[in-house]
Amino acid sequence: MSDGLLKNKRILCHINNMGRGGAERVMSVLIDSMINDGAEVILVTLDRVKDEYVVDEKVKRIEIDDRGKYSNGLSRFVLRTKNLRKIINYHKPDLVLSFCSKENFRCSIAMRWMRIPLLISVRNNPPEHYSSKILTKSITDRADGCVFQSQDAKEYFSEKLQNKSRIIINPVDKRYFDVKADNSEDKAEIRIVTAGRLHRAKNQIHLINSFLRIASDHTNIGLYIYGNDDHDGSSDIMKEAIATSEFGNRIHLMGACSTWPTEILKSDIFVMSSIFEGMPNALLEAMVVGLPVISTDCPCGGPAAVIEDGVNGRLVPMYEVEPLAEAMKELTEDKQLRIKFGQNATKVRELVDTNTVCRQWKEYMLSLMK
Repeated sequence: MSDGLLKNKRILCHINNMGRGGAERVMSVLIDSMINDGAEVILVTLDRVKDEYVVDEKVKRIEIDDRGKYSNGLSRFVLRTKNLRKIINYHKPDLVLSFCSKENFRCSIAMRWMRIPLLISVRNNPPEHYSSKILTKSITDRADGCVFQSQDAKEYFSEKLQNKSRIIINPVDKRYFDVKADNSEDKAEIRIVTAGRLHRAKNQIHLINSFLRIASDHTNIGLYIYGNDDHDGSSDIMKEAIATSEFGNRIHLMGACSTWPTEILKSDIFVMSSIFEGMPNALLEAMVVGLPVISTDCPCGGPAAVIEDGVNGRLVPMYEVEPLAEAMKELTEDKQLRIKFGQNATKVRELVDTNTVCRQWKEYMLSLMK
């Protein structure tokens, strides 16, 4: 659906790559919407990785990955920033849109003294990525606008940046609006699922430990963990825990999944055990299809922004095994509660509709171009 808001506008987008990830998915959705409007889109990326999200052939792709020229990280950052400045000067876009911390820093420095509007978006946990006061001041001073995913993320920054910002939730793919989980069905196995890269930030080992706490008394439950190995050692820790447990045969590492919209419908409970999140797409997708959800109440407030504890899901403390185990036990034993949470979870559809979210973005972008 096109509303024509950005017709004939030239937008330059900057992100690390279009591989697997939440920020990459949202960027691809926005680019599609801009192209449908009749905008000219230039996409500047860095890493040469396989695209998980394929953009329209009308998009002009430019890569500025000079990793081979310099082994020093600072030298690479300087060279990439210079190259980005040349690209922006050459194409003279009506607006530059940047996603994620390094890209935001790079754009704010490259665009110094330019009169082109810069819209940045904070897509990750601020304390992890915006601890440098000098670099953070550079985006605060240069950015004309900023999109946050949650109030907690917004409040990490200065009032100066907050006052020229918006909070916009992530859109959910329309495929999830066409299906609905059936929580009323009695099954031989209750499938507890999670989805996300195998990484310390997702803390799936905490979910495994919590699952094992209740596995002996609940022989009808299985844990299915979807996600690609991020090679930070988390996968090895999980495999060892599974191999050394007498209930390990009920814990399944499923790997990356290209058919998640189908797999999610086989599930009964969705759990997220992260130690920090922006606005987790997998959680939103589970809620849209009507799964009861459990999540750690982690910074920077993404899960808490959409889960009302006891109404459409459960929020539990981070790191504590017992509360997460109790929440899974509660939903495993109470089918009516699963139905209630699942039905209430679908109300998030009103917030995450792609057309609604893209229109919020584009109206904000237009306001910065005036």
